[in-house]
Amino acid sequence: MPPPHGTTRTQTAAAQTFVAVCAPVLGLLVLACLVLAPDLLVPGRGPALLAVGAAAQVAGAAAVRRCRRTGAAPLWWGWWATVAVWGAGACVGDAEVRQCAAVALVVAPLFTAMFAPVRSTATRWTALHLALTVPGAAHLAGSTEGGPFERGFRAACALAVVTTVVVCVAVLRRRLDDALARADRLALHDPLTGLLNRRGLAERAAALPASPWLGVLVADVDRFKSVNDRFGHDAGDRVLVAVAGAARRAVREQDLLVRLGGEELLVVLPLQDPADLAPLAERLRREVSAAACLPPVTVSVGGALTRAPAPGGGSGAGRAAGVPAALLDRLTGEADRRLYRAKAAGRDRVDVAPAPA
Repeated sequence: MPPPHGTTRTQTAAAQTFVAVCAPVLGLLVLACLVLAPDLLVPGRGPALLAVGAAAQVAGAAAVRRCRRTGAAPLWWGWWATVAVWGAGACVGDAEVRQCAAVALVVAPLFTAMFAPVRSTATRWTALHLALTVPGAAHLAGSTEGGPFERGFRAACALAVVTTVVVCVAVLRRRLDDALARADRLALHDPLTGLLNRRGLAERAAALPASPWLGVLVADVDRFKSVNDRFGHDAGDRVLVAVAGAARRAVREQDLLVRLGGEELLVVLPLQDPADLAPLAERLRREVSAAACLPPVTVSVGGALTRAPAPGGGSGAGRAAGVPAALLDRLTGEADRRLYRAKAAGRDRVDVAPAPA
């Protein structure tokens, strides 16, 4: 299954690896204590420690299976890891081992900070896991032999390590998310107008909502070359930004608005009624004509539409989301021919192909 929004395949694979490593490591440490150093255990806690080690393997296997099935990190595993490490540490009487267990509690909030799919989810779940980890670390590090000052110092050291590591990873995750978002925007959007570019169109067209009809509009700024020649390329850029803003106001939320290159725009429109395409094209033309830009410009618009493809090559409203690239290219070519008919007829007008029978 593909990963949900905000999650990459690499992130999902890393989460699986993280769980697949941590669970066996905990099991091996439990076996080592039971077999090689039973004198480190609190009397009578051996069976409890063995149960924790066995349960860790079951929970780890379940978490990995769920991660593979859903494509998302199983955040519940963080709660389980905290309880398991806390419980295992409580079965050991040695102060140094307990101190190590207290620091190992960092695993749960660290897992969430690294692998939660959305920033808001990561922040919330990391804070919740940290709220459980803090008392666990304080208990393990502070309930050992020694005076009050020594126990308090151990607890403070464990808390400082756990909190510092988690906060640092959370901050780095936030900065990484910001950098990835900026890179994604640069890769998918035109830097001048902020509209989608061809790569952005290819990605977003694959996730268009289902509809019985699919329309395409191609709009071209009339006599744009004369704007650059008379007023300069800076003025031409300002005109393009103004035209893009007008086009945004004209299209609907579900439509894809793309800068194909130069002064040409493309709109991909999922439609319920083929009769809606011409009025939408006219609205685009009017919005550009009314745009506050100097010099004022107009656009010519060509349009084409077809029945949206359904799974298995049929047609109709039952199609899956997404637009085949070949179909989009064909519609764009037809809309482009209609655009040149509008240009030849005098510019500042709309020419939309009739709906196929």
